[in-house]
Amino acid sequence: MSKNNIFDSSLCLTLDQLDAYIESKLSEHKRFEVEKHLVDCALCSDALEGMASSPDKGKVEQIIKSINKGIRDNFTLRPEKKPHRKVYYATAVALLVALISFLYVLNNRPPSTTVYAKFFKPYPNTIPLTRGDESDSPVKSAMIEYEAGNYKGTLKILQAILDTDPDNIMAYFYSGIANLCLEHPKQAIFYFQKVIDGQDDFIEQSEWYLSLAYLKNKDMEKSKTILKKIIADNNNYNEQSKSLLDSLN
Repeated sequence: MSKNNIFDSSLCLTLDQLDAYIESKLSEHKRFEVEKHLVDCALCSDALEGMASSPDKGKVEQIIKSINKGIRDNFTLRPEKKPHRKVYYATAVALLVALISFLYVLNNRPPSTTVYAKFFKPYPNTIPLTRGDESDSPVKSAMIEYEAGNYKGTLKILQAILDTDPDNIMAYFYSGIANLCLEHPKQAIFYFQKVIDGQDDFIEQSEWYLSLAYLKNKDMEKSKTILKKIIADNNNYNEQSKSLLDSLN
């Protein structure tokens, strides 16, 4: 985020201040000062609303920079006269239409959560539940919980397996799936990456679910990068990846 005031005015908030306000990172005193300013400043108030509703803060910053450039260009046309503050705000408000239009289009695109829900399905259990002498094994117990939809119970057992067998790829993979089912994408990313780094079973499956985990975590670019790799590798998730990538684009 730029350190400059959001609309090139000493009276306006900085992008950092607005971002910190959204993320609740300000002290009580600083938060009060920001809220006091927002009451009196329509520009910063509109910018705050746009930043809070937009998943892509970088694009918002680009639009704001464009608005500021338009303001500066407008004023440099008549350098012999210092613009009145009302003129400044009139120009800024007019150019703010670009930001509002951009946010309208952005927020009417299918949100990442909607696309994610369309493509995410828990991976089926591939571990046989009838295992002879191993019928009471931790693996079987974990997968019984998995098939029952008890993902917290699944994770508890899988973690116990990993405590004694830290190279168990199956436990990492299904831990990732269980975390996605519980809507914990950051934890899922960790487990799928462990599978991929292990260069063993479940590599293709983990790449597909990793792309979904990044999507669920609202990291669109990383999700797209993985999808493009899957398509280039032409593996079993090629068609699904093409369809998901088209939805994201």
